[in-house]
Amino acid sequence: MKLVYAMKDKIYPCHVVTEVIDPKICAMNGWTQTAHPGATEQDQMVFAVLDSIQVDIGWRVYADKMLPPGVPALEDVKIDKLKEIATARLETEEGGVRFAGLLVHTDDKSQAKLTSAFVTYQAIGAISPDWKCADGWLPITGINDLMAMAMAVQAHVQNCFIAEKALAAQVEAATTIEQVRALSWKA
Repeated sequence: MKLVYAMKDKIYPCHVVTEVIDPKICAMNGWTQTAHPGATEQDQMVFAVLDSIQVDIGWRVYADKMLPPGVPALEDVKIDKLKEIATARLETEEGGVRFAGLLVHTDDKSQAKLTSAFVTYQAIGAISPDWKCADGWLPITGINDLMAMAMAVQAHVQNCFIAEKALAAQVEAATTIEQVRALSWKA
């Protein structure tokens, strides 16, 4: 038996092998899986493997398998795909929504301004008569115009999150790397 010493990866749910200890050295020092100097550290693990099993520095250790460097695990691909989907959702969310023929800004700052305008209109009954959009000015004739625009923005944002949640569920349900990689955001 040889001991493998691994550190917890900072991104993926695995450990990365940092040292493979020869069985002779283990025997000479009296090291076992639970008696190795690094066995008590929270982000480290030490485990025993048969001498015949190939494992080397840089390999990644998942619950029941060891992968050489450069070979992705399903878990790695899922994490990367979820990040990719979240990024695409944010880009779509903040990309604006068409309302009354104009592209209304939908980034967080614009949503806050729309909320502020709506509250202001409710409080004093008036705001600026026009709303600046990405490609022109939208005339605001009353609270109903603001409400309709706010509802369009909210529906757009919510639909982005609904789409992200549905794709994330497909990622989690995938059982192969190919299935995960085949999923993509469609704006």
